[in-house]
Amino acid sequence: MNDGFDLSMIDMSQTVPDSTASLISAGGMVILSVFLVLLFVIFIRYKAKIMPLIAGVLGYVIFIFMGSNFVISILPDFARPDGMTGGMEICMTSLVMTLFYTIARICVANIIKDRYKGPGDVFIAGLGLGVGDGAVYGITTIMTMSVLASSINHAGLEELLLNTGLSADAAVDLYVSTISPLIHVPPVVWLLMGISLSMDMIMNIGLMMICSGVADGKLDGRWYAITAVINFVMLIPFTFNSTNYTTTAQAVVPFVIKAAMFAAFAYMVLRIDKEKLGSMLSKDLKGYTYERMPRFGNLRKK
Repeated sequence: MNDGFDLSMIDMSQTVPDSTASLISAGGMVILSVFLVLLFVIFIRYKAKIMPLIAGVLGYVIFIFMGSNFVISILPDFARPDGMTGGMEICMTSLVMTLFYTIARICVANIIKDRYKGPGDVFIAGLGLGVGDGAVYGITTIMTMSVLASSINHAGLEELLLNTGLSADAAVDLYVSTISPLIHVPPVVWLLMGISLSMDMIMNIGLMMICSGVADGKLDGRWYAITAVINFVMLIPFTFNSTNYTTTAQAVVPFVIKAAMFAAFAYMVLRIDKEKLGSMLSKDLKGYTYERMPRFGNLRKK
C-alpha cells in the first residue's frame, strides 16, 4: 500500500496545529457528554433496567465487533475493504457493519420483548448497541490522537518515528495511516466526528425502538429492512471516511448531509412512536408531577 514511499520523504519538522489538539478534545467532550446525558436520562427518567443495557453491549461485541471483523477478514482479496479505494471501501465497510447491526438489533429486540417491556429498557438496549462505535470507538480514537499529538509536539516527529524501536515499514505505516491525517486533516473534522458519532448513538436508540415495535407486532416485518437501509445511508457520509477529507469544505458538506438525514430520521421516529408505538418517548411523562421550587415566603413560615 505504501510502495514508493519511505521515511526519507517525510518532513520531520512537522507538528500538529494547536487548533487540532483543541478540537480533538472538544470532539471527545461532545461524545462523552452525550453518552452520559443519555445514560442518566434513560435510567432516571425512563426507569431503565441494567439487563437490556448488558444485552445491547453483548450484541455489539458478538455481532458488530467480532462478527463484522471476522467476515471482513475472510472475504476474498477483491472484496475486502482494505483492498479497495475511496467510495468502494466506505460502501463495503458500511454494508458489512449494517448487516451485523441489523442482526444484533433483531436478536436483542426479541430477547428483551417479554420480560423488559418498559420504554427505558428499549432505549437503553439501543444505547448499548450504539455505545461501541459511538462512545468506545470515539473516545479511544480521541484519546489516541490526543496523546499522539502531544507526543509529536513535545518530542518531535523524528523522535517518534526513528527512536522508538519501530521498523522502517512500521514507521511508514504509522505515519501514513495515523500521523499524516492527524497533521493534515482540517481541525474542524475532529469536532464534527465527535458530533457525528453522538448522532450515531442516538440513531441506534431510534432504530431499536422500531425493531422493538416489529418484535412486539406493532409494526410489520418490512421495517427490519427499512432500518437496515437507514443505518447504511447514515453510515456513509461521515463515519468511516472522516479523516480522508483534506479541506474544510470536503468535511462540512458530508456532515451537513448526514445532519439533514439525521433530522429527517428523528422526525420519522417521532411520528412512528406517536402513531404506532404508543408514544414511548412520552409514556412515562403522563401523570408525572414536577416538584416546584419553594417560595421564600413559604420557607419563612416553616
